[in-house]
Amino acid sequence: MTVAATRARFGVQDYYKMIEAGVFEDRRVELLDGEIVEMSPSENPHHFTVHRIARLFRALEARHGLYTFVQSPFAIPDQASEPEPDLYVTRASLLDQAEQKAGPQDVLLLIEVADSSLRKDRMDKLPLYARAGIAEFWIVNLAEDCIEVYRSPDQAMGVYGEERIIARGEAICPKAFPEFSVAANVILPNRGDE
Repeated sequence: MTVAATRARFGVQDYYKMIEAGVFEDRRVELLDGEIVEMSPSENPHHFTVHRIARLFRALEARHGLYTFVQSPFAIPDQASEPEPDLYVTRASLLDQAEQKAGPQDVLLLIEVADSSLRKDRMDKLPLYARAGIAEFWIVNLAEDCIEVYRSPDQAMGVYGEERIIARGEAICPKAFPEFSVAANVILPNRGDE
């Protein structure tokens, strides 16, 4: 007799209980669609790119009332998910964040920096973020040296209606604050960073 393997699905509250119980110890994990997923290790180009992007957006915080969170979780309870993206920008105050985690409605722009995580970011996280209604999602694609921009989520289908590739030499303006234009060359790592 062959028994089919099944995957356990967890809710956000189950996930919190496991974290509090120390189940994951020093492992970096996130909850995606009810599954606990190991996060890719952060290597130098990835690490430096995340911090370069954070520095860019933190320069806008006071002027635009924005807050930039780096590798911080936000909850999508109805999808049994608590992803920990590389960076997201919200209008939620730090005080609001201390009282409860940000939700999809708070996120103006979400960014994943992808090298070894590119497949997971495209196949798992992109539909998750679209279903959650994240208005704008960028994948800073280190493998292909470009920025993938996704806008206009179709929550029912789990896809984005607008997709665009930004190459070196081009610039991008976030939809939520279009007066801020940033060159892809400023976001993507310099060849010397690798």
